[in-house]
Amino acid sequence: MSPAAWVTLAVLIGMILVLVRERLETTAALVGAVGLLLVFGVLTPERALAGLASPAVAVVGLFSLLVLPLSRSGFLARVSAWLFHRFQLPPPVAAHSLRALAPVVFLSAFVANTPVVASLIPTVRQWARRNGMAPSRVLMSLSFAAILGGTCTLIGTSTNLAVHGLLLAHGLEGLGFFEIGRIGLPVALLGLLFLRLAGPRLLPDRLDPLDALERNPREYLARLQVVDPSRLPGPRVGDFRRLPRLFLVAVERGHERHSPANPDLLLQRGDVLVFAGQVSTIAEMAQTPGLAPAAEADDEPLDRLERQGYLVEAVVSPSSPLLGKTIRDANIRGRYDAVVLGVHRHGERIPGRIGDVVIRAGDTFLLLVGRDFLTRHRYSQDFYLVSHAGDVRHPMSTAVWLDPAVLVLVVALAALGVLPLLSAAALGVVLLLVLRRLQTDELLAGLPLGTLMIIAASVALSNAVEDSGLAAVVVRFLKNAGSGMGQFGVIALLVGATALLTEVLTNVAAASLAFPVAMQLAIQSNLDPRVLAMAVAVAASTSFLTPIGYHTNAMVAGPGGYTAKDFLRFGAPLKWLAVGVLILLTHFYS
Repeated sequence: MSPAAWVTLAVLIGMILVLVRERLETTAALVGAVGLLLVFGVLTPERALAGLASPAVAVVGLFSLLVLPLSRSGFLARVSAWLFHRFQLPPPVAAHSLRALAPVVFLSAFVANTPVVASLIPTVRQWARRNGMAPSRVLMSLSFAAILGGTCTLIGTSTNLAVHGLLLAHGLEGLGFFEIGRIGLPVALLGLLFLRLAGPRLLPDRLDPLDALERNPREYLARLQVVDPSRLPGPRVGDFRRLPRLFLVAVERGHERHSPANPDLLLQRGDVLVFAGQVSTIAEMAQTPGLAPAAEADDEPLDRLERQGYLVEAVVSPSSPLLGKTIRDANIRGRYDAVVLGVHRHGERIPGRIGDVVIRAGDTFLLLVGRDFLTRHRYSQDFYLVSHAGDVRHPMSTAVWLDPAVLVLVVALAALGVLPLLSAAALGVVLLLVLRRLQTDELLAGLPLGTLMIIAASVALSNAVEDSGLAAVVVRFLKNAGSGMGQFGVIALLVGATALLTEVLTNVAAASLAFPVAMQLAIQSNLDPRVLAMAVAVAASTSFLTPIGYHTNAMVAGPGGYTAKDFLRFGAPLKWLAVGVLILLTHFYS
């Protein structure tokens, strides 16, 4: 291999290790890898920045704006409520019936699966509770159905659009609107059948964070009373903000409750301090001079908290500005008027002091929020609200139907070839602005900047794999390893490697790294490059093994209380099925 290929390989391996060990967020790791390749001269500035000019970046951004009014108006929430109401079948069967899952696949083929799943989670949890069933028996199937739906059309996922842009950059014709469905649709249909048959049997019963809090609030909350203010470490609330393993939630003073409490509030005899965090250390905290365990009132701690505000579960989004910060530094209290009661990651509660937790995408927060929180932050790009106490109504005026009508128009113009996809999406955004369904100040706020940076960085890494000669080296390795099985063996290795890579990288990054290998393979083995490109795109979307492989998996992991083993148990058979069918279809069409 050339020195450039060795450098590229070393940087990519380092990037993967950093991501596996969760040392950096995905965006930072990919951009950092591009920066190193630029420093070492593997990438020229033009090739490093080529991803910013990729049509995929523009189209993903425009479609995010097209979907924004659908979420804000409550249209998607109404659709999700319709899907899970008035079932006549027993709950485990009804939740996995084709009537429930097929529309999820259909919606995700035309609307980004992230808002689809975000709108479904609260509805599904309410439906499951009404029917005496744990939400964990349903939520993973919803995530997988949404992933499968994204493989059926060009706009189903950003991965398809990234591969479409890479084809154009290589001087080839881009993918047709439904062309990827030749491979993706059979995979989706067989996957849907698997979810229908295996879901009721393989998905576990798990307590979600809100259930755990409701059943045993004293595992989350502890109360200490001020018995001698003069002996306290400090006279103000702010002096208790940095206690080990505990986080000050509220101050109760008679019938008054301060949550969040002003740091300058002077503590008085009889005040009760309510802490969240590692409550097993309350005995240690009770040794603090001036404090003593508070006598329990007749009502439960959770009841007292609910009278102060709402209890909310929120999943941190991949584009959140909170990523990489500690909860203390993120200023959750000041920014959102909310108090973090607990943090769950990969289905498990994070021990220790809440304020010291470094925020990552997919983290599930248990929040105590003010009465107007849902109105102000329900459609925030910072997190997805997956459950809440109380009800926020979605008024459905006639104007609400303009939002899906514009999306249908955009899809029709692109699918029929009347306008290129980018032009059709731009026209849709303009129409939403003219109709005042989208405001000008929402244009920047509505863009998923983290996702766009991942796409741009992934295109640059793809260029590095190609320019350094690493793609040709990998193709030679694949041909030698699969020589005994001919073209079928080489295709199987390419698809299998892409499917494994997507579990540790984002799907866009996995597809982008595999794309130049697929192009070299097409040239050397006389295969159809477009078919291999579609196979890479679909393989990169088969993220079923881990809660971190795909955004929707991360979204359901916390609310479902899933562990990594739960994803392996249910996702591994689906992964094998999808990859096996994909290999056969790719070989057939090549």
